[in-house]
Amino acid sequence: MGALVCSPLKKMKNRYGIPEIALTRIRKRDTHCVYCGVFMPDRAGKANTKSFASIEHLYPPGSDPAWVCFCCNECNAAHRMPLPEWFKTEYCLTRNINEKTVAELVKRFLKSGLKEYDQMWVDGSTHDFILRADWKTSATDTGIAFLKRSTLCESEKKCFDKIADEIRDPEFIRWNPSRDPKLSRYNGYEYWIEGEIIYRREFKSKCGVVE
Repeated sequence: MGALVCSPLKKMKNRYGIPEIALTRIRKRDTHCVYCGVFMPDRAGKANTKSFASIEHLYPPGSDPAWVCFCCNECNAAHRMPLPEWFKTEYCLTRNINEKTVAELVKRFLKSGLKEYDQMWVDGSTHDFILRADWKTSATDTGIAFLKRSTLCESEKKCFDKIADEIRDPEFIRWNPSRDPKLSRYNGYEYWIEGEIIYRREFKSKCGVVE
């Protein structure tokens, strides 16, 4: 099994890898918090401002602008659970935050059928790594591919470790108790880890159809 060839990651304007032109467009759209509706100045030079704009991701990967918006720092800190559950908390109830009062993008997300905790959370660099990694298959070709940490260069090991942390993340089990605790899904595959090896296979629904 040969080592992967390390290729430099594309320099990113923000730590999530969101294209800067898309982020600028989103910021112009979201001048007010998508949840509570408060006006949000940029944080730079506004140290004394209680509320400021922060990037909010509704669905992974972190580099995909499709489900990116801006909310105030207070709502971002408070949103630590699926939206339907969050709307029931005292934080939202006292601020009249619910499925009818949130911004249009959030309403579209709620109607999309996507669930915040049905996939691993990955940023742009980890997403790119998953796509370009040299996943190996066994000689028997069982449909299972694997990636061994020892074959990676140092920068890729960091992405490997991020994936491993996500697979082990108890938050996914907390909000999706029916999920197998050893498996995590992402981008059409389900992943699991054994020692220093990450395995994956195409995810199939109960009807046998690849999702």
